[in-house]
Amino acid sequence: MKPRNTKHKRILFVYRDFPAGTPGYEATVCIVESLKEKYDITTYCNLDEKVIELVTSVPSDQRFCAMVTNVPYKPSAGRPMGAVGRHMRETIELSESYQDSLLILRQIKLAGDIPIIAYTGAGDSSLVANIFWEIGGVDHIVPKTIDAQKDSEDICRALEKIIQDYEKLPSAIPEPILETEGGYTKVKVRVNLNGGLGLASAGVILKECGAYRGDVLLKRIGDTKEIETHDVKSALDLLSAAISEGEKITIFVEGLDEKAKILAKRLYSAFSCRYPFAINMERFI
Repeated sequence: MKPRNTKHKRILFVYRDFPAGTPGYEATVCIVESLKEKYDITTYCNLDEKVIELVTSVPSDQRFCAMVTNVPYKPSAGRPMGAVGRHMRETIELSESYQDSLLILRQIKLAGDIPIIAYTGAGDSSLVANIFWEIGGVDHIVPKTIDAQKDSEDICRALEKIIQDYEKLPSAIPEPILETEGGYTKVKVRVNLNGGLGLASAGVILKECGAYRGDVLLKRIGDTKEIETHDVKSALDLLSAAISEGEKITIFVEGLDEKAKILAKRLYSAFSCRYPFAINMERFI
């Protein structure tokens, strides 16, 4: 099998301003030079609002295929939190430390919908991954180590996978096609949510369904038929469904009137969005 030719793919690499001669500087040079062997690399120093303009101002035929970035942080203020559990404390401290950088990445996502790889010393635990994804829309994390060559290889592997994944995404979301079955309004949808259904997107969907008087269900679509029914109004049932990105599901809203049709369309919109912080329920109303 021939190796994929990725030299024509443009990658934006955003690095920190390490002083020359320091380990951070040497590692950055090593990684950039390694990436240049496979990709067309553009570098930019420090993650700030100007990166948004850089991503969105290029002509469509010169768009970046992905972005690799350091994620600067500021130490948590260490304020008193009262009687909160360890997990909650870690979540709050991590969110506060990286919030400024992640909000910039969120703006980049909303403006350019570019795949983002975070190259960070925060690690890649599930806690870090969830915070980076739900606040900043980060698609993949490469943990920073003391071995720059290994990090280069990890970044290259992540780039290849993430670019392939984005190329498989539908270029446009089709209009929902509503059907009826046994007193329910139903609609089939491909789940486009980045990383699948998470806490943030589930929260939006639960809130949307909470005021509706009838049942709201979803069924996975298997190879030939619908399987596994879940209650969309139940937080436990919805989250335990573990709906993944790329899955196809059918949403059932009890009722055949206009309210049922509107809710079905709004849920179709939610599941077909890319990011939990950019869910737009009004797209097909």
